[in-house]
Amino acid sequence: MDKRKNKYNYIDLIRIIPVILFAGYIFYLSSLSQPYEVEPPKGVRLFLNYILHIIEFAKLSFLAFF
Repeated sequence: MDKRKNKYNYIDLIRIIPVILFAGYIFYLSSLSQPYEVEPPKGVRLFLNYILHIIEFAKLSFLAFF
């Protein structure tokens, strides 16, 4: 059995753990019925949702890329 092959499998597992954890965090945030402690005005809330989604999924893409 080649020891290097097993070593790389553990490294790959360690690399994927942050991606899974952050995806779980995004799922948790999206499941909240009241995501804001203080409700912003409707126009700002819509704009803020788009910005936050872009930031969250950019972070997830960055983690998945590396």
